[in-house]
Amino acid sequence: MRGHLPRWVLYHSYQHTVEVVRSATAIGKRSRLSDSDFEVLLLAAWFHDTGFIKSAAGHERISATIASDFLRSHQYPEKRITRVARCILATKMPRNPRNLLERILCDADLVSLGKRSFFKQNEALRLETESRKGRAIGQLAWLRRSLHFLEHTRYSSRSARLLYESQRQANLRRLRKELRKLELKGVRSEAS
Repeated sequence: MRGHLPRWVLYHSYQHTVEVVRSATAIGKRSRLSDSDFEVLLLAAWFHDTGFIKSAAGHERISATIASDFLRSHQYPEKRITRVARCILATKMPRNPRNLLERILCDADLVSLGKRSFFKQNEALRLETESRKGRAIGQLAWLRRSLHFLEHTRYSSRSARLLYESQRQANLRRLRKELRKLELKGVRSEAS
């Protein structure tokens, strides 16, 4: 995947995939998954954003197809292929995971919300979005959008909440503070 991504992919990169796999592993271990479930989860994590090779729009469905085709070519059991694909499809926004594996993958995909590296990764997402859409997004607009997303997105598995929720809350407080500062700065410059 690494060599095939479009140049505008700055956030949904190989590094993001590795982070999702690591987080899925941590959440999965804490959730005491069976070996079979753990295998399905990790396969879904590795394949979950491969669709970006072709398109950002609908990349989840493309990713599920890429995973299914690859796994079939290696005679992987069809029932497990279906579970891998469903986990990947569950990451589509708005998220609606229906079982523990889907919840874990969705949480792992959003682990950056509960990491200290959130602000660096959020900036990479902004740059990716600007590059893909071909237009700049103002800092104030991006912070408002990010705040809305952080306020309305929760980890759905108990294990992810235990691992990442306190840092997500800290990131939310910092984001609110940065937004207030920027809004005050804008008000002061308008008054000048």
